[in-house]
Amino acid sequence: MKGKDVIDALGGIDEKDVHSSAPVKRKSKKKLWISAVAAVLVIAITAGILLRGGRPQDITPMPGGLKAYAVAAPTYPESVPYPANEFGDGMEEWSAAKAERRAYRGKGSAVLPFADRLAAAMLGDRNEKNTVFSPVSVFLAAAMLAELTDGSTRSQILDALGVDNIETLRQTAYDVWNANYSNDGATTSILGSSVWLDQDVKYNNNVLQTLAERYFASSFSGSFAEKKYVEALQSWVNEQTGDLLADAVKGIDISPDTVFALLSTVLFRAKWNDEFNASETRQGIFYAPQGEQTADFMHATFDYGTYYWGKHFGAVSLSFKEGGSMWFFLPDEGTTPDQLFTDPEALSLMHIAGDWQALSEWQNQKSLRINLALPKFDISSDVDLNDTLEALGISDCFKSTADFTPLTDNEGVFVSQVKHAARVAVDEEGVIATAFTAIIGAGAAMPPEEEMDFVLNRPFAFLINGLDTVPLFEGTVWDLA
Repeated sequence: MKGKDVIDALGGIDEKDVHSSAPVKRKSKKKLWISAVAAVLVIAITAGILLRGGRPQDITPMPGGLKAYAVAAPTYPESVPYPANEFGDGMEEWSAAKAERRAYRGKGSAVLPFADRLAAAMLGDRNEKNTVFSPVSVFLAAAMLAELTDGSTRSQILDALGVDNIETLRQTAYDVWNANYSNDGATTSILGSSVWLDQDVKYNNNVLQTLAERYFASSFSGSFAEKKYVEALQSWVNEQTGDLLADAVKGIDISPDTVFALLSTVLFRAKWNDEFNASETRQGIFYAPQGEQTADFMHATFDYGTYYWGKHFGAVSLSFKEGGSMWFFLPDEGTTPDQLFTDPEALSLMHIAGDWQALSEWQNQKSLRINLALPKFDISSDVDLNDTLEALGISDCFKSTADFTPLTDNEGVFVSQVKHAARVAVDEEGVIATAFTAIIGAGAAMPPEEEMDFVLNRPFAFLINGLDTVPLFEGTVWDLA
């Protein structure tokens, strides 16, 4: 992954984006600012070229160099490493640990209604642009924001998330986090959170402890005017992303006047069950809205592929090794990829995409020989979520009258900007399947009896399931340029 490309996907924190309205008594004369709360930084990286770097088994919530600034620290679940020899010592212990983690499987279903509304709001005005986002990460970031607020500010967030009260939200967030967590060397799926405070701000330690215990969030306090504190923030992000975004992290712009930053990271990395043969990759044409594009298409034949279809789409999935899958949805002519995220039938399939029992009962499916052609792609998007969250009913937090009293007694604190950036890349190493394969088809049309050629050569939608049923990432691919 090239540093410049990652910077484009990463997005930054800029001092122009942070504000405060009311004067506050402080030790220094600088103004009180609050940087983008909720999803200031959401780093989503997965698959393909990302399989080759990083050090996922070293990821901890509190790297040693940050302890000087630590206020509260979470304890990540202990991971039993995947054995070097799958038939040797350690496999039984790893299997037992994996079975124990399955107790959380399915908990993510509580996020699905919010994920649906988030997708509809985000994709509504993208104007045929590539889009990728993480419903889980936005949900958890908004949940943490609810912990920092009260009154109508909190009520709006709870309503948008579809949760009745803060106690239920805490349990839901805890379950969702655990359902998607893995750091065993077989699958890397780590959701990281942290709160960074200016040392002159008087904050409520009980709230920070709740964030650590229920949201696995680290809290830090220091001076944003000091280079070492900013470097500590960068170090935390590097740790949570396996050093895969080191160059991009250096470009994060933290103002000396920043007083509050909430960071949310996602690192997902998994191998596929079977790799495409690189010698079979060859150029083809992708029909983007702006015209024909030359792209590298990966080719494979699957004797027992499974094709799913609805009135406006065809869909297939490719399985990750040791859990999870990536789904591809090809809309019918006359239907856009974005519209699939509001299509009831497509949403119904998306909701069960990680539940193989439910999938076996899907009415429109067929097993047959599939000759697959899938383009390699590397897409990213960087968007402000202010308008999106307001469309979902979260508006008070953006006003100077926002209620942040659970965190601090300082007045005039409000959210100025919510930024969400994400990236997904796939190649021969990262886009492989066993029983489930990426297929394109013509909507509700029945496939042939025995064999089909499927080519994803026009705009399509995708989702990535990690270890749980809720989509970890969703997106649309409009062009490959």
